[in-house]
Amino acid sequence: MSANPKLISAAADVIQASMARGNREAYSFAVDLDSAGLLQAPEAAEELETARLTYLQEAANWVMSRGHTILAREMDEWIEGGAR
Repeated sequence: MSANPKLISAAADVIQASMARGNREAYSFAVDLDSAGLLQAPEAAEELETARLTYLQEAANWVMSRGHTILAREMDEWIEGGAR
C-alpha cells in the first residue's frame, strides 16, 4: 500500500494543531484525527463530502430563491471550487 501525501499532510496538520493546544497523549491525537474525518474509510469520507456539497448547493438554491443572487453566486463559486 502506498502512502497518500495529501492525507499524511492533513494528518500532520491536525496533530500539530493538537500539540499546539497542549495535547500530548495519543488518545487526544486520535480524537482530533477522527474529528477531522481522517480515520474514516475512504468510502464513508466520500459519502460525507458528497452530502456536504449537496447541502451547500441546496442552501445556495434557497438563498437564490429569496432573491439574494450575489450571495448565491458566491456560494456556487465556492462549491464549484471544492469548498475546502
